[in-house]
Amino acid sequence: MFSNIVNQNLLCIAIPSYNSGNALISVVQKILSEIKIAKCESKVSILVSFNGPDSVNKAILEKIRTETQIEIIINTHESNIGFDLNYLSLFENGCIYTWPLGDDDLICSGFLPELVSFIENNNNVDYIHVGGFLEGSELKKPVILKQDFLSFVQLTNFRSGGMAATVIKNSVVNSIDLSKFDYFYRHWIHLAVIISGRNKYVYAVFHKNGFNEIDDEKRWLKYPGQKRINSDLWLATYIVKLSDSDYLIQREIDNIIFRSIYLRIIKDLVRFRLNYNFSLFIKRKFLWR
Repeated sequence: MFSNIVNQNLLCIAIPSYNSGNALISVVQKILSEIKIAKCESKVSILVSFNGPDSVNKAILEKIRTETQIEIIINTHESNIGFDLNYLSLFENGCIYTWPLGDDDLICSGFLPELVSFIENNNNVDYIHVGGFLEGSELKKPVILKQDFLSFVQLTNFRSGGMAATVIKNSVVNSIDLSKFDYFYRHWIHLAVIISGRNKYVYAVFHKNGFNEIDDEKRWLKYPGQKRINSDLWLATYIVKLSDSDYLIQREIDNIIFRSIYLRIIKDLVRFRLNYNFSLFIKRKFLWR
């Protein structure tokens, strides 16, 4: 456990950081603002885990911490321990749930009160997806799925493989047998954490996006949770050594993703061909004279 943990909160918004720029401070300030608006200062804490020294941002965070009553946990690994170990260290925060958030992700305005309320009233849920859902599902409220991993990843359109897309109960992550992961230490651990819980836990898909991404110009970008499939989650299914009883689940996931990727490739080829033909027409008509 980190030495600067004060008490156990309901939720920790945890940010793994490596060579992050100014965006990190914007992310933390946005979280602080949303916590104050939601009036959940005693329920939500913030953790920033530096994967290597970052004296500039750490000094700024130390100053921010002295100016707020909200718990801010700062952890610094003196050397780069790799993404996987830094990610796992996020869950050693003393809270019940952890929301891993990228150092260039901003939580959506007004989302935090709904998330906290949901957790308080559904503390049996182990995985909470907050990164968008399958287009056309028209969710009006969070959907809870008990021991139904396949339905969970389908409804999330496989976006549940994204690091910031899923809030996870700490006890689940801390109970994972890391010996099952063939690709441990290879930047896959956040996907492995999702896939390891198949059909063992209680899942929930939130009816709203919980965060947006920031690009280098600090502009808001719409998180593409509803439209794009996460092929990384498909690949992550191979991280865990599957037993015979898991074969059918694996095969169904493969079939679903194969169909989605195949259709996407066809669409891309058609779009490329149309664009190419149009471009060729313009060049011949107006430029090649």
